[in-house]
Amino acid sequence: RELGSSAFRRLCRSEHLNYVRVREWSDVHRQLSSLIGKPKGADGTQDPDLVHKAILSGLLSHIGILDERTKPVQGTKRPPPADYVGARGARFSIFPGSGLKKKRPSAVMAAELVETSRLFARTVAAIDPEWAEPLAGDLAKRSLSEPHWSTSQGAASAYEKVTLFGVEIVPKRRVQLARFDRPFARELLLRHGFVEGEWDLTHLDKRLSAFERRNLELRRRLEKVEERERRRDILVGDEAVYRFYDARLPRDVFDVRSFEAWWKDASGRTPRLLDMTEADLVDEASRGDERDFPARWQQGDQVLSLAYRFEPGAPDDGVTAIVPLALLAQLRPDGFDWQVPGMRD
Repeated sequence: RELGSSAFRRLCRSEHLNYVRVREWSDVHRQLSSLIGKPKGADGTQDPDLVHKAILSGLLSHIGILDERTKPVQGTKRPPPADYVGARGARFSIFPGSGLKKKRPSAVMAAELVETSRLFARTVAAIDPEWAEPLAGDLAKRSLSEPHWSTSQGAASAYEKVTLFGVEIVPKRRVQLARFDRPFARELLLRHGFVEGEWDLTHLDKRLSAFERRNLELRRRLEKVEERERRRDILVGDEAVYRFYDARLPRDVFDVRSFEAWWKDASGRTPRLLDMTEADLVDEASRGDERDFPARWQQGDQVLSLAYRFEPGAPDDGVTAIVPLALLAQLRPDGFDWQVPGMRD
């Protein structure tokens, strides 16, 4: 702006700049600025990433990801050549005259791919490969892996991989499984949240999470029955518990958030809908007579509590009579040589 045409030409020559190329750049910059409309108060500078994204929309098949597994040249200490994996399995290198050759960016796009002694990318720019995802549309291919339950998120998650012409533009990203497979996400919620208790309901109103405490208390009480009868087949398995909740929860409940929204409304109408009963947790056919395993034992006018534990090898395995210290001197050996009826065989 300050120099005339001849003076500016001499300046370019003294600075070793190509005058024609500078004029070309100036014209392109002026044309782009007029097209986008320079905002008021702007200094004329623009984010170069926006320009690269615009150009990338027409060069989706000219992107490449650096192959980190490339080995160094055998017998030398030179770094390995920067090989890039491109569309449809093509491999190319950045043209030696490029300013990005030594920088080895993790992802690039190229204006052109030229094959001489090998395939070279010319006029390249470093990019973020995730820029290509919204531009690619249906050309992007997605695949899911490792579906799992996330306790912190209260939802089923998975890892998504996005490829474009075989190039991994998003190698591994955590996503909500319900977006892709809602029935499977619901199954993981039931198995891990309701059956295994792998969730956090502390932020809920205590009245809404009371069903879980009542069911847990019932289960612990019935586990004591198993200890008493020295069996592990009285309580029903996890599949029966899963079927109990599966029959009561609607199909649109697939994570903790959707469960909370449904349960706040449903608990007002049926507050005991999710409460288990003893019949839901006990296999009646395998349960013995409670009289064979009494909770108390009497000697004369003294009534002692009995504790049961089923763990062979432990010091208290079997039946233990709980004797208060004040009653110890009043006890007689009579009766202690007999087991409870259920264990005499």
